[in-house]
Amino acid sequence: MLTIGKTYKRKEIAAELGGSTIDFLPMVNGKVVCACLREELNPSAPKIILAGFGPQREKSAAILSKQFGEIPVFIRWENENEWEYVGDFGTEKSLTNSKEIKELDNRKNPKGGISRVIYLKEISKSKSLRLCASAVEKIR
Repeated sequence: MLTIGKTYKRKEIAAELGGSTIDFLPMVNGKVVCACLREELNPSAPKIILAGFGPQREKSAAILSKQFGEIPVFIRWENENEWEYVGDFGTEKSLTNSKEIKELDNRKNPKGGISRVIYLKEISKSKSLRLCASAVEKIR
């Protein structure tokens, strides 16, 4: 069982949920089982996912954009090696319009393009201290 606020190695995540230890949206039987997001590539995570180009990235992002239900979301914060479980989220909407995507690209070092933006809604209330601190900082 996963614990919000606890960090995990990718091998532990795959052992618990299945799927790849490499893909950012691991899949099992055609379904995305979680999101593993790096802060530098997804600075607005977990609420917004910026999916890059490439066959596997585009396929899994397209599947998640239409998938019902919730998935666990993990974030690897900058300069850290493990992935923090920040809660369960469901897909709210998805964008593929390049003009809208360009406006949403808030990465510090944008390399490579973005094929899709996926908005997530929180299903479980996050107890992640880092996310709570980030929300307070944005209010100030």
